[in-house]
Amino acid sequence: MGPYFSDSFNNDAQILREEFENDAGALTNWFQNGDIVLVDRGYRDVIPLLDRLGIDHRMPAHLLPGQSQLSTEDANSSRIVTKSRWIVEARNGHLRSGFKFLAHSLNIQNAKKLNSYYLIAGAILNRYHPIILMQDATVELAREMIVRSNTYAERC
Repeated sequence: MGPYFSDSFNNDAQILREEFENDAGALTNWFQNGDIVLVDRGYRDVIPLLDRLGIDHRMPAHLLPGQSQLSTEDANSSRIVTKSRWIVEARNGHLRSGFKFLAHSLNIQNAKKLNSYYLIAGAILNRYHPIILMQDATVELAREMIVRSNTYAERC
């Protein structure tokens, strides 16, 4: 994998697409039955590929042309995806704030070692940084949120 350089043509979705095209077997081996890939709107262009590969995914909904707001169901499902994705963004923030080197653009000489830098930084965070926990966040609570949002949507 990588290194990749980002611009308007080589964004996160394109990088993921290229990795799946290069070695879909190796990447799909990471997933187990029932896994769900949570993506943000930046990955919208790769959704058809994930569908084709049979990878279950969730992405926050977006307004369609002419819509002034999301439906209750779309708003609630988007909220659940966003609540689930915050942990990813929080840990990315820890990488950038704890390792200033990773917070800025890197010189080209460092590109070959970028993966190693992230592995080392991740290992240090995993060992010395407190685990991020959401108090009372359980699978049961998530299911209850879904049931409650669906019940509310049916009443409207």
